[in-house]
Amino acid sequence: MKLIVLICGFLLTGFVQAGIYKCVNSEGKKSYQNSPCQSNSNAAELNLATGGSVAMDEKKQKELLLKQRQAEEQARLEEEKHKLQQLKQQRIAATEAENKKNLEIIKNNPGKFTAFAIPPYTLEDHPPLVDDFIERLPEIQKFRRLAAKKALFSGKCDRVEASELNLKSTKKSLVFLVECSNTQRMYFNESELSDI
Repeated sequence: MKLIVLICGFLLTGFVQAGIYKCVNSEGKKSYQNSPCQSNSNAAELNLATGGSVAMDEKKQKELLLKQRQAEEQARLEEEKHKLQQLKQQRIAATEAENKKNLEIIKNNPGKFTAFAIPPYTLEDHPPLVDDFIERLPEIQKFRRLAAKKALFSGKCDRVEASELNLKSTKKSLVFLVECSNTQRMYFNESELSDI
């Protein structure tokens, strides 16, 4: 007896999972089948487990709506990816421009700057501290140059050995340390450098 009940249970489960379709033809005649209805009839898919039904047109509309939403989400993600790529290219170009200015000022003033006073940074090649502020890399390169110039203008620094982003930096305010040949160490925050 248990075996018969078990076999019936398996058969019923397969029947339920197969899907039952209620079809209504143009004359209003109803029929039930386990394959989708002909395209010229009204159709509903019955769920034997819950007892509910879903109109096939409604089901197709939901599937189309889902596909449309997925396509829109994919387009949004692609647009976002494109914008991030553009932003990265702009950051690279701006950093290269600042690096060029830094190298130029060192080349034109060898008595005021050592050759490695403001080495170039790139998105891939920079000190670990810069990682936390990488989106501001062009500004960092500009402020390193301005900090070095301000130290020289102060009269306390005879020659710039290094101008670097300092550990005291925060997201709200970058801090730079300038080390001089005469052992002077000078700190400048970005608000002080914005005036130059």
